Amino acid sequence: PLAVVTGGSGGIGLELARELARLGHDLLIAAEDADHLDQAKRDLSADGTKVDTCAADLSREEGVEALGRSIGERPVDILCVNAGVGLGEPFLK
Repeated sequence: PLAVVTGGSGGIGLELARELARLGHDLLIAAEDADHLDQAKRDLSADGTKVDTCAADLSREEGVEALGRSIGERPVDILCVNAGVGLGEPFLK
């Protein structure tokens, strides 16, 4: 099974990817920073998990298209949409 995790190179996204790998999923992790993605891929694949990466800015149409190309025709069993940056404003605002 394939799990796609956006924002998968660090923080909550990386932890989601670790848990999905533990449950036996192949992974496609996406984030903007290729260096962070490479490090995350090394960490996640250390136990034999198949990990692909997509370096893309998902706030831009071409980034979303790049992610779609990375997925290709593979069925996605789990999608964790975790990419984004908080604004640091009060929640209710």
